Amino acid sequence: TSQSTTPSSVNLNKTSTTSTSTAPVKLRTFSRLAMSTFASAATTTAVTANTITVNKDNLKQYMTTSGNATYDQSTGIVTLTQDAYSQKGAITLGTRIDSNKSFHFSGKVNLGNKYEGHGNGGDGIGFAFSPGVLG
Repeated sequence: TSQSTTPSSVNLNKTSTTSTSTAPVKLRTFSRLAMSTFASAATTTAVTANTITVNKDNLKQYMTTSGNATYDQSTGIVTLTQDAYSQKGAITLGTRIDSNKSFHFSGKVNLGNKYEGHGNGGDGIGFAFSPGVLG
């Protein structure tokens, strides 16, 4: 059971930048397997091109939010959880990714203000890829 109090959001208006810093990075690992508790039948979008660009205007065509996650089309921000007790939210892509070809995701993630050493907070964020059924 997640007991997150960290607001997490993804901004689809911005693109990510690549860091070239050689400073040591403190990594946090986890050993629990994340599985969706939001069982729902996702609609599969047929893909006829090799490239899909998801932006604030077409997000609902390609992505599905579940749990406490919300989407604000005017800002392009998906908020996975609010700053409240026991929140859990997810956003899923409703198309398949051909793992035999290169792919690229870009965007920004705000993990909130509750993290290691700064008050009681959330569990973080994860990304998963599965060859199984969509949804």
